[in-house]
Amino acid sequence: MDYLINENKLRQLVFNLLDNSQLKHCDESEPWAGGGTPYYVWTSNEDEGEYWTDPDIGFVYYDHPNSYDFLNTYEDDMFPLVEILEPYCTLITDFLPENLALKYAAEWFEKEIKEKVKSVHCG
Repeated sequence: MDYLINENKLRQLVFNLLDNSQLKHCDESEPWAGGGTPYYVWTSNEDEGEYWTDPDIGFVYYDHPNSYDFLNTYEDDMFPLVEILEPYCTLITDFLPENLALKYAAEWFEKEIKEKVKSVHCG
């Protein structure tokens, strides 16, 4: 059986997925010397009370091509971009095909970090 999903519903599905992910509660850190601004995910170990584990980088924001260290990974017209790191990207792309999930994620990240985001990728 085939299903048709309205584009607005698909967008809302991606937004809901991200709103309920750990990426919703990331903290911006100081920009790296070479470029890029990391956003850290803090998690607590509920079994040990209020003990907080060392944070993971959830995603990194790159505002222009010169801020990205790995040459020829992305085209210049893809910037500014967000690179979601693992395991957070897989948590999103397990529910939807990567191209659809990341297409609508750009708008969500713009609202969350209040920066222009042209594209989102798994890193």
